[in-house]
Formats: sequence, structure tokens, C-alpha cells
Amino acid sequence: MYGNLISRIAKPKNLSPWVLLFKLVRLKKGKDRVLMIRKPKTAWKEAAWVFCLSRLIIVLVSYLTITFIPISPNHYLLYYGYIEPQHCANTIANNITCFLLSWWRWDANPYTQIAHDGYHYRYFTTFFPLFPLLMHSTGFFFGGSPLANYAAGIILANSFFYGVLVLFYKLVSKDFGHKVAKSALVYLAFAPYAIFFFAGYTESLFLLLMLAISLLLDRGKPLDWWLAGLCGFLIALTRPTGIILTIPFLIVFMQKFSIHTLLTRKNWPQKLNVLLTILLTPAGLLTYMLYLWIALGNP
Repeated sequence: MYGNLISRIAKPKNLSPWVLLFKLVRLKKGKDRVLMIRKPKTAWKEAAWVFCLSRLIIVLVSYLTITFIPISPNHYLLYYGYIEPQHCANTIANNITCFLLSWWRWDANPYTQIAHDGYHYRYFTTFFPLFPLLMHSTGFFFGGSPLANYAAGIILANSFFYGVLVLFYKLVSKDFGHKVAKSALVYLAFAPYAIFFFAGYTESLFLLLMLAISLLLDRGKPLDWWLAGLCGFLIALTRPTGIILTIPFLIVFMQKFSIHTLLTRKNWPQKLNVLLTILLTPAGLLTYMLYLWIALGNP
């Protein structure tokens, strides 16, 4: 490699060794910068083929399943006036509608209803508001109907999962290399429970925010702490377990500032900056509790 570099900068004229070394270092740094710019593209590319292949397999399997295996009725579909999957014929050609509605089940039911009608039932408050709010906002561009919100949930979940694969690749490749990172993507995307990353659930969004927090805290710049705090605020609005992400913030805080100097004035502006970002995660939960207090009279 270095022979090629020298041949590119050498000239027939006499060249001082120091000038040659200087040019070699500059050219080497330029190549390193190019590699650094190209490195994120590798993550997007590696995530793309795993994402597309896993989504294709899930779509094919679910289509064949809804065609040949009867499933229990979904009363939410009748509530909104849509056809139920058990009315489908056992022919592949006639099951497009049934297939498209087949993921409108389990947690997708309350998320879709919250996105369309809000928290009209108290037991829906166990489903935190960020994901249905995103469903409602995205579904607005498709007409704002329950069907549009349901479709928005699937689109959002899969979009977030693609982001998960990109960040997961970055996180793993940094410590274990490219080969291990590629295998890790396959294991994550094709694991049995990965089907929940396809449905309109919060799993994809929650994992995306969690990985973003990990990467940002690992970089540790002042702006990264605030971005991580923002992710912590959002993750506390995504699932009840989001508040637990306060613990990694505290661990990294203690690693950054020695335990013996926590109560001293040394680096107090940096400590105050970090502590304020840590408070954003519980602030997300308190925001939701405040909304429930105002809307339903009980936090």
C-alpha cells in the first residue's frame, strides 16, 4: 500500500526525505478521512439487505399463514366496519385484504384506537403515548382513518427497525469488527421474536432509542449528552420500562467523574450539564403523568 502512495507523490527530481514524509502523511490522512466518510455507508448498506430479506420472509410467511390457517376473530375490525380474517377463502389469490389486516391484532388494537380516539378508556393508559402519537401524525397524511393509523403503525415500526439495524451495526462493529457485526444483524433480524419488530408495536422504537442512547453516551461530548437526554425523554414516553434507562446515565456519569470528586467543585459546570440531561428521562414519565392528571383526573 505504501509503495503505491510513494509512487503517486514521487517525482523524477531530487526530493528531500522530509518533504516526501510530509506528503506521505498528508496523503495517508486524506485516505483515512475518506474511509471515515465511507464507514457510515457500510452500516446503511449492511442493514439494508438484512432488513429487506427479513421483511420479505415475514410478508410471505404471514400471507401463506393467513390463507391456510384460520385465526380467531378480531372484534376491533368489526367495530370499525372492516372485514375479519376468518371470512377469507382458502385461496391465495383472494386473500389480499385479509393479509393486509392480519397484523391488526393484540397490542396493535389499542395503539390504533388510541391514535384515532385518544385515551377514552382508562385501561388504555398502560400504553404510553409516543407511539400512538406518531401513528396519529403519520396516519393524518393517509386520511386519518383507523385503517390509516393501523398502516402508519406498521410503516413506523419497520422504519424504526431499519434504524435499529444501522445503529446496532455501528455499536457492534466498533468493538468486535465488521464480520461479527454482520452476523449480529442476521441474528437480530431473524430471531423468532423479531416478528414484533414488524407489527405496529413499540418494540422497534424502544430499541432504536435505547441504541441511540448507548452510542451517544459512548461518545460523551456535551452535545451528545443532551441528545441522549432527549432520547431518554422520548423513551420514557414509549414504554413503562423506559424510566430504567436512567441507570445507564448514572453509571456513565460516575465513570466520567470519579466518585471521589463527585461532591467537589472540580469540573462543576460539566457535572451540572450532565445531571440536567439525566433528569430528562424521569421528566418524560412525569410529563405523561401530568397529561393523565389533566385529562383523566388521575396520574
